[in-house]
Amino acid sequence: MERTQLQGPINATLFSPVRLQSIVLSNNQLNGTLDLGTNYGSQLLLIDLQNNSIGEFVQGTGYSKELLLHGNPFCQKVKSDYCIAPQQKNSSYATPTENCVASSCNAQQPPIQNCNCANPITGILHFRSFSFSDFQNGSYYIPLQAAMMEAFKSDQLPVDSISLCDPFKDADDYLEVRLDVCPSGVYFFNRTGFSVITSQLNNITFFKHPHPFGPFFFTLNDNYFTGKANFEQKLVLDIDL
Repeated sequence: MERTQLQGPINATLFSPVRLQSIVLSNNQLNGTLDLGTNYGSQLLLIDLQNNSIGEFVQGTGYSKELLLHGNPFCQKVKSDYCIAPQQKNSSYATPTENCVASSCNAQQPPIQNCNCANPITGILHFRSFSFSDFQNGSYYIPLQAAMMEAFKSDQLPVDSISLCDPFKDADDYLEVRLDVCPSGVYFFNRTGFSVITSQLNNITFFKHPHPFGPFFFTLNDNYFTGKANFEQKLVLDIDL
């Protein structure tokens, strides 16, 4: 119920339903003193009250899950982890990377295993819908990684491995996850492989999304072939030396 012009203080009973998993009331006009009480639901993983008018917060209630208060007057008076915007928080989660480990390659190294992933296709998966709030829980991303990898193999695309990392929710409440797609047997994807892979990543029928992920779109982080040109120039310099 964000951006619904809700007003007034918040009663602690709001947080007590047993099966409640998340409360998202950001971008409203809620005010007064926030007191979570001590009877909040055991399954409550996320409380998002960003960009309201909450002036005080009763701390010490024992709630240890994700609480977002960025953009409230309370945050202008104190320094608290609760007041850090989600996109500013460091995220350390990453799926198991197998061979997808960035390393420095030179002309003498064969383009296999670790070296081949010095030059992955890198971008962001933007999920429009998702039904979980614990973004650092790896059990959600491993099935997603497996489903995507199976789709690449099914289409016989030259992908060695993929990595998912740095999940966070952006200002539009989309879940963003960094994706690295690593080439198989070569330093770089050729233009055909690059084109097919990036096209498939924006094809809603590319693979069946595992629960709890919904539709997404993919954006590239940079110009892949500019990086390729710079890398090839470095190889020439290494050989000359």
